[in-house]
Amino acid sequence: MVLQFIFSRLYHSSQPLGLVGLLILLWGAESIAAQTLDPITVRWNGPARIAPPGVPQSFPLFVSEAVTIADVTISIAVDHPNPAELNIFLLTPGNASFQLHSEGNPTIRETISIQSLAGREAQGEWRLRVIDEKEGMEGRL
Repeated sequence: MVLQFIFSRLYHSSQPLGLVGLLILLWGAESIAAQTLDPITVRWNGPARIAPPGVPQSFPLFVSEAVTIADVTISIAVDHPNPAELNIFLLTPGNASFQLHSEGNPTIRETISIQSLAGREAQGEWRLRVIDEKEGMEGRL
């Protein structure tokens, strides 16, 4: 089973905020003999703004399917004048935290694989947490 989160466009007050660049693929293997590769698309509608500084912005993702993870691949696109000001984390339903980008690094890796999630259950609420550590600039996810 492939669980695929695709965030296409965000809307706030009925106005499009722009393209969102987050794609999470949860490659899971079902415990039954017949496996499917039907993607499950989950759309997220909420603010895409990364602000105010120092305050964590959480973007929730909910997986309703009960499936065991084989691999997680994350693609992130952030529009921010200085990505070195950002800390980005992925939080799992079991509250494990994986840092995807650390403050001080001027380059955000566009694709990240987290193989250590293999064997865990995918079902539940996932969160992408973004923290802008400096004042003066805003960005969008």
